[in-house]
Amino acid sequence: MSPRIDSRDRVRDFARTGADWTWRVDADLRIVDLSDGVVAMVGEMPAAFVGQPLGMLGRLRDGPGGEPPIVRARREGAAFRGQLIETVAGLQALDGAPIVANGALVGFRGFGRAVEGAASELTSERFVAAMSHELRTPLTAIIGFAEAMALGTHGPLQPHYEDYARDIASAGRHLMSMLEDLLDLSPAAADAARLDRVAFDLAEVLEQARTMVDLRAAARRISLDSALRRPQLAVVADRRRVLQILVNLLTNAVKFTPEGGRVRLGVDEGPGGVRVTVDDTGPGVADADRERIFGKFARGDGVEAEGSGLGLHISRDLARRMNGDLSLEAAPTGGARFVLTLPAA
Repeated sequence: MSPRIDSRDRVRDFARTGADWTWRVDADLRIVDLSDGVVAMVGEMPAAFVGQPLGMLGRLRDGPGGEPPIVRARREGAAFRGQLIETVAGLQALDGAPIVANGALVGFRGFGRAVEGAASELTSERFVAAMSHELRTPLTAIIGFAEAMALGTHGPLQPHYEDYARDIASAGRHLMSMLEDLLDLSPAAADAARLDRVAFDLAEVLEQARTMVDLRAAARRISLDSALRRPQLAVVADRRRVLQILVNLLTNAVKFTPEGGRVRLGVDEGPGGVRVTVDDTGPGVADADRERIFGKFARGDGVEAEGSGLGLHISRDLARRMNGDLSLEAAPTGGARFVLTLPAA
């Protein structure tokens, strides 16, 4: 078994990946030699890859001609530049020249270098993908066990321990929400997220969203009302994503409304499509901040400003990708009014 590199040493080495590394392959593109610079990319000694295909270091990207430049160079016995290879340390570019013996191609040798910008982008996307699994699994377990303890599933607890369990579950759900926001924001998630645009009854989704936030509102003695001018309103959008946006808007409204206040969910149909409004009796948002709060990591003012600061940014992006929009107005109640517009069916 090849020796592994200590993770702390690997982190230090990543800072030095800007330096070029050398490589050599045979005529079948199997690795003959690698310099020590490859250690920072894969966490293993170069000897571990000798005799393995070059693709063991990462995926070789196609060039303008629809095939990897190194493959074309092998066929033509020519030099090449800019062969991109996706490694765990980011995107690398290979430049190589043919090695010829007795008139026959016996391999290539060349240099590798990190691609600025693209390397960090690829590494970030890989990190986000790994985070999805590595953090969701334990968080789900923490939330589940804490809720079971609070409910006394495995036996009664003293009252103050029940409170602790509820706090743990609440904190876990908060972290899970932040994680989902970060994952939704990542370029990889945005590319993978396919919007399933279908016609559906918006009234059903509005009621589902209200029910999901109702307990949180009741805990703060906030009245959560809904008023529909028509019993059915059909829209064309992604049902799951619309529910996500509505839950985010209602949760924010409850969070920023003082205890004993009111949140109202309304919907009507106009020339621009179906308009869903969420009004609250909170402090409202200053005119100068009405666009700022839709930015990445923007937060509201006050001690209750919590969360990742991504919810509104993601909600507006989703709304616009569904040919709708999300905007902010002053509510007649003096608080904030968020307006979600969706295409009518």
